[in-house]
Amino acid sequence: MEILVFHKELGEYFEDAASELRVWWEDTNRKKSVPKDLFQLLANYIVTEIKKCWIGGRDVVAKNKCTPENLAELIVMLRENKINSSAAQTILGRMLQKGGDPSQIAEELDLVQISDKEALEKIIKKVIKNNPDPVAELKAGKEKTLQFLIGQAMKETKGKANPQMAEEMIRKTVNKN
Repeated sequence: MEILVFHKELGEYFEDAASELRVWWEDTNRKKSVPKDLFQLLANYIVTEIKKCWIGGRDVVAKNKCTPENLAELIVMLRENKINSSAAQTILGRMLQKGGDPSQIAEELDLVQISDKEALEKIIKKVIKNNPDPVAELKAGKEKTLQFLIGQAMKETKGKANPQMAEEMIRKTVNKN
């Protein structure tokens, strides 16, 4: 993270985004303090993705398109599992090219994860019904088949299922039966 110290403009951008991050987190999490790993995630995105555009000279205009507030919102969306890391990369790319609100971009590009329990439950039941052999293997203790079943849930949702929720629901459903 030395780059944030040595590159004044990136350091100031981090400070502005960190301030916005506090506001976003406290607004969405009822004033709970911001987890330290959230600042690390923010710094990682700045040092890897933002730096490429700013210092690499690929797009000087991008400096003004991705505001600290929008980057902070993107980081919170990622941390709250509203989007996955692949979606975050896509959204950030759009923000750097054209600017814009990350939640609106996520909606436009249909990148919001499915975290609705009822919707996911229907999908998990379908996956379990359609895959009796892997379910039997999982019941017998073959953990590798869990990844297959999660993959099937991801396939059903075109990659939009929250994978942690899918795993939890598959385990719970399989253990019930």
